[in-house]
Amino acid sequence: EEEEQEEEEEERTASFDPKSESTAFTNTQQFSEEKAVVHFLDEEDDDQCTQPQSCDLMKIINRTVSEECLVQQTSTPAPLTNVSSLSDMELTTSDHPATPQSFEMVPAELLEYYFGMIDQVKVQQVDGELPFLCAYSFPGVVHTLGAAGWPQLKPIFDHLSQHMHWKIRRALAFSLHDMARLLGSETTVSDVLPVFEDFLKDVEDVRIGVLSSLSDLFKIIPNHKRTEYLPLVRDFLEDHNERNWRYRLKLAEQLSLMCHLYQPDLITNHITPLALDLASDKVSDLRTAAGELLCVILAIMEEKVHESCIDLLSVLKDEFANSARWTLRLMYINLCDQIITLGSLSWDLFKSECLSSLLHLHTDGVPNVRIAVARVTKSLLSNSKVLSDSSLYEQIFKAVELLQGDCDNDVRCSAGGSPLPRQHKLMESESSTSLEPWFQADIDNVPEYNLVSGGEEVFLSDEQSVTSSNHGTNVNHVVEPQEHSAIEIKSSLWEGDHAHTNQEHTHHNQEHTHHDQEHTHHDQEHTHHNQEHTHHDQEHTHHDQEHTHHNQEHTHHNQEHT
Repeated sequence: EEEEQEEEEEERTASFDPKSESTAFTNTQQFSEEKAVVHFLDEEDDDQCTQPQSCDLMKIINRTVSEECLVQQTSTPAPLTNVSSLSDMELTTSDHPATPQSFEMVPAELLEYYFGMIDQVKVQQVDGELPFLCAYSFPGVVHTLGAAGWPQLKPIFDHLSQHMHWKIRRALAFSLHDMARLLGSETTVSDVLPVFEDFLKDVEDVRIGVLSSLSDLFKIIPNHKRTEYLPLVRDFLEDHNERNWRYRLKLAEQLSLMCHLYQPDLITNHITPLALDLASDKVSDLRTAAGELLCVILAIMEEKVHESCIDLLSVLKDEFANSARWTLRLMYINLCDQIITLGSLSWDLFKSECLSSLLHLHTDGVPNVRIAVARVTKSLLSNSKVLSDSSLYEQIFKAVELLQGDCDNDVRCSAGGSPLPRQHKLMESESSTSLEPWFQADIDNVPEYNLVSGGEEVFLSDEQSVTSSNHGTNVNHVVEPQEHSAIEIKSSLWEGDHAHTNQEHTHHNQEHTHHDQEHTHHDQEHTHHNQEHTHHDQEHTHHDQEHTHHNQEHTHHNQEHT
């Protein structure tokens, strides 16, 4: 091979073109190295194969794919190196996205080794992860070989789709939409969709792979197949673990992308019930995603079937805005916010069907609901549609004013109001706490004064003075009558509260005494009942003795008769 390479180099030097020969020389050198490695792997016995050889195989596959892309860039005018850059229309209309030359340029030895990755003997002797690596790289192999190599790849696809390990089926499930794009609609219907149907009945870890790209797959398949599989989408919601909320979140996201693929009647019968179920979920993020789904449905319904849109808004009003669960009422407010932000409905329809229910919730008993109403109504005041309607602006402004004066600080701040003052909050907590904070809040307003011992005189103000003797026994202080009366008021209030507390203690003591007397009376009654039971037992014993006496007499008479 080195001699052949030297001969090829000599031929290139004879007619050298730097624009075309530079890439060809690199490709030929890489191909010769890969062919040498493949030849070395084929000559090795299966008993002597080790893990590094499988790593060499992956390197060969990567280099071969890069070589194929490089050759396509230099030879073909329309390369397929970036599948994601193509539009869905271009992918669905072409059943042969790869050229037949791409199948011929891949070495036969490399294909044989790839086909042997599912051989049980090699799996047991070389590496147990070979089937997983085969399934993981299967879309890349399909992209390299194209539709011309699908007859050779279909047996591997069928084997991997029915493998006993769920991880292998999961890797294949995540790539069904890619294979549908590469193979076209006809091959997808005949070969890929049967595997899709089997994966719908598989374990949850496999079904999440199908669900993650469901909308991309439905864009490629024909319309009748798309309609046929729509009722099966509900199985994703029913047959799953309820704790796996991300599974339902993925379903809501895919339904939002699928709505534009169906007619309004199919959306009303199949997708709308799923959206309502997801909107009442316990997880907040999932309800937000369901709100986006409902916005898409409402936009389609208003454009195509106006009556169905009004019916859906009535259902949302009855089941969410008027619900007994505060989370559903909060969901309705967030849905209105999403409708306004996304522009899903016309302003006239939103004003007539949703705005009155939204403003009615500003007096809700749950602070979280009022916070959401305050956030939405505050943003409505800056809406151009509201500013142009004076009566509507006044109605919304009154609701915002009431929310700004709410008793909850979070509601007030959300509506743009000022928080409650600190003293007011202390007065609110007076009933549930002691009188000390309230007394301290009021005593802060009394002028401060200090007593200094040692016979010195300290003037606290122009009209206050405090003197003290050396022994600290005589204290003379001059205080203004108003300030002195304020201190007396505080002292009288404290004494009154203290007297009230003593009265409460006395009342509790009297209640305890009364309960003790009742317990004593119950004990006496219980003793009386015990005495009565003892008397009845004595009478019963007396009757037994009389009965025994009568039996003895009867026996005596029998003996005399005998």
